[in-house]
Amino acid sequence: MAKRLKTCATCHDKIKAGTECKMFDEVTQKAVDVHDRPTCKRPYLKVQKGA
Repeated sequence: MAKRLKTCATCHDKIKAGTECKMFDEVTQKAVDVHDRPTCKRPYLKVQKGA
């Protein structure tokens, strides 16, 4: 059986094996796969005030 490719939650592009990063989506309360690049991670990073 063929392995299903993961898709990025931000840009909806296919993710190659070993280049994904798991982030937590607060809206759906689930872990999502995104590319390991800052532009794809940015919507899921929380800003800490007073850090």
